[in-house]
Amino acid sequence: NGWRKISSPQKWLRAHREFEWPDFYSAKYLAELKLFFDRYCKDIRNGWESTPRVRIEVQDRFDDSLCVDRPEKEFPLARTQYKKLYLDAADASMGHENPAAEAEVRYDANEGEHVFHTGGQYESYLQIPVIPPKYDDDTVFVVDETAHPTHPIF
Repeated sequence: NGWRKISSPQKWLRAHREFEWPDFYSAKYLAELKLFFDRYCKDIRNGWESTPRVRIEVQDRFDDSLCVDRPEKEFPLARTQYKKLYLDAADASMGHENPAAEAEVRYDANEGEHVFHTGGQYESYLQIPVIPPKYDDDTVFVVDETAHPTHPIF
């Protein structure tokens, strides 16, 4: 949402799969980071503006060590297909239909998480981890990981 709210035309987005600090300071991206800072902190005209505005690191479905940086024209991607999914605590599933009955899931927050699965050819799962103590009960942190045979997560 922050990307959409920034009104400046001078903005770039790179979505990656690693934690921010190892990615940010990796050898692969350190030269790029220097170009950015040289351009906007030192006013050195170095061609930074030709960098694609949106880049997404896409991981291969079968080999998690294989990733490519894919340039895109916009974000969110125009070809994104948004689909509403409902969680069903009765059988730990996610589906396109609202569950007929209410259900609940309880787990020991000191021990872990609860995972909901879609199943089928395009298996997805939604992981609901432990809620950190500084947040209230209405805050939910989730990770959605979708595997698709021809189209990775993005």
